[in-house]
Amino acid sequence: MWRACVIVVVVGGCASDESLIRSDFSSTLQCPKNQIDVRPAGHRDSYRATGCGFDLHYNCAATPVPDGNGGYQEARSCGARQRMQYEATDGTSHETWFDDEVQSSDRMSVEAALASAAHDIPCDRASLKLIATDVHGFGNDVAGCGQRVRYQISEVGAQPAPGPIGPVRQHKYILIDRSPTTAPPAP
Repeated sequence: MWRACVIVVVVGGCASDESLIRSDFSSTLQCPKNQIDVRPAGHRDSYRATGCGFDLHYNCAATPVPDGNGGYQEARSCGARQRMQYEATDGTSHETWFDDEVQSSDRMSVEAALASAAHDIPCDRASLKLIATDVHGFGNDVAGCGQRVRYQISEVGAQPAPGPIGPVRQHKYILIDRSPTTAPPAP
């Protein structure tokens, strides 16, 4: 099972971001440190670590922490970025970075809901519309062509599973209700 891990080091005997990442990668994935390659990826606090068949992306940040003398010191922390994956009822997979999913108002879950509805309602995808989300913001209620479908989004596994691209939080769309959107004509 994947263990969530954030490494924090207080400046003073400070390790580099690369060494923090190498230590986390090694301990989490049981990969020898000399087989891990860490390189910058994108912006200055983003890194890509590869080794032993794994390819993880990390974000690092500085946070002020009390030093015990009324002042503050900078602490660096690095954590593996997590991916979100949604499996639609048509079997397609819709995946993105967790932080991108949050910032986009759960765009990939909406894509998975629409793909599921296109499979579960005899209707073209362009005619479908998301009409509701669940308490987590995941798209779960879609209407189109006189039909409405509602989905339960189940998390597959309690913890993110390790994979070749790092921790992945997997979800599966399950059809729980299908009904007409218009009332039948009165007799």
